[in-house]
Amino acid sequence: MMVMQETAPAQPTEPAVEDELVRLATMPIPQLRIRYWEVFRTDPPKAFGPDLLRRSIAHQIQEKAYGGLSRPVQRLLDHSWMRCLHDGVYESVELLAEASRLHPKVVRQALRLAFLSPEVTSAILEGKQPAGLTLARVPKLLPLSWMEHRRLLGCALNTDAIKRAKSPLAAP
Repeated sequence: MMVMQETAPAQPTEPAVEDELVRLATMPIPQLRIRYWEVFRTDPPKAFGPDLLRRSIAHQIQEKAYGGLSRPVQRLLDHSWMRCLHDGVYESVELLAEASRLHPKVVRQALRLAFLSPEVTSAILEGKQPAGLTLARVPKLLPLSWMEHRRLLGCALNTDAIKRAKSPLAAP
């Protein structure tokens, strides 16, 4: 068994953001749907279960607080599976998996990777990830916090990629 390198966050976290991530982890589905609407100003996709709701909300909140991927990288990674679920092309992960001829567990794991922190994603795309970082080392149940992603996966924070938002918890 390999031991993951742990690194301390290179930048302090926003306490309000981290507190909301903790609340999201145990928030019931009806409250997640309300919070999704508050954050995105649209109803959540029907195909999104609690895991994708939590990850979508957490990703958006952290992107506002800490910054996100550059536009070119975002366009490159505009995950077609996520887009298909979001746009209602498939009503469930199971139907998407069936159409893709994959097991639903494989599709769910791939969808979770769409919510990796921008620094981890950029490091992987630029080939600057730690030598031992492979897909097998990415935990199946990634925490919601991007700071935890960096700590668990051993990726240093790229402070140039971070843009501070004025209000990390405000809806768009």
